[in-house]
Amino acid sequence: MKKTFTKPIVSTTSNIRSMRLLFLTALFILIVATDASAQLYFRRHYQPNTTSQLYASKQFSDGTYAVTGLQVDAGTNYGLVMKYDQYGQNTVWDKILVANTNLLDIRITQSTDLVVCGFSSETSTASNFLVSSIDSSGSELWSKEYTNNSSTKAVAYEVIESRNGSTTDGYVACGVDGTDILITKLNTSNGALLFSKKISFGYNQQTARSIYQASDGGYLVTGEADSNLIVFKINRTGDTVLWAYEYNIYWMDAGYSIIEGVDVNNQPTIFIGGQAQKRTAGLPKYSLLMALNSTGDTVKWNHSFTYSGSRIRNILSIIQENSSGKIWFCGEPGGSTPNGYYAAADINGLSNGYRNCVNAANSPTLSRDIS
Repeated sequence: MKKTFTKPIVSTTSNIRSMRLLFLTALFILIVATDASAQLYFRRHYQPNTTSQLYASKQFSDGTYAVTGLQVDAGTNYGLVMKYDQYGQNTVWDKILVANTNLLDIRITQSTDLVVCGFSSETSTASNFLVSSIDSSGSELWSKEYTNNSSTKAVAYEVIESRNGSTTDGYVACGVDGTDILITKLNTSNGALLFSKKISFGYNQQTARSIYQASDGGYLVTGEADSNLIVFKINRTGDTVLWAYEYNIYWMDAGYSIIEGVDVNNQPTIFIGGQAQKRTAGLPKYSLLMALNSTGDTVKWNHSFTYSGSRIRNILSIIQENSSGKIWFCGEPGGSTPNGYYAAADINGLSNGYRNCVNAANSPTLSRDIS
């Protein structure tokens, strides 16, 4: 079922203060690299003296890797950024952020700096929306927080480098502030605020999980509003919601990753990966992969996936191959001892099979990022 949002509530705020796969477990870091035919390049573990988790990874042009997440020491979370060599064998450098910080996404910029996002100053009831810039040697350039009040959970789930033609014109992050969606755009050199928008579609809870800059310069966003998957587009300056739709494909749906690509006829297409929960016995959760037209109002196709009878609970990251149009994705598996998975679908969303990643300890893993 599709519903058009009529008048989203957009408010302006300004309270700002200074093709690789990643699998994680709760006890150690596991990085897996494969080629497009799923042939294994390497599998590496990293286990410091404390508990570590990774949430995102990207590859530099020289083949080295940047990863981000958290390190837990004596019960306190610290944001973690690391750089590995091209074989995943050696740590080039690592950067530990301040206490009570968690980093959820990372991007390598045109200038080879890094931009990360997540949340900081976490308590049981509140946290701050966080975006930080780090240079290629691991030195922090700047860090900015957003907070509405001391009793609100604010989280940045994804950050991208925004482009105006061939020029970088800011970093744009999306997430949640309390019950509303929050999207901010920051200057790359010093983190100065370019715009900050809170968006409400009138639901009890709405969250933006993923953002992607469209070919026309606007921003595509997906997430969830109560039990519905939402997708909307805002203009480059962030002051106008161009269109917005909710989809209730099954029962409780959510979008976790969004990209712009092309369909089998080479027409502009929005691809969304996420989760679908079906209203059947046990309320099972499945992965959800769907394709929309470029204006978001028509579903071209949608699929949920199970492999060999085992549920794949969600899709957390998707990419599309330029040559074949094949769609690669990864996410969280089901089962009593789940292992991170990565999978491929053809340009029509039909499954081409999947691979599990079993770590050396054979403990549960979760696939968080594919690039």
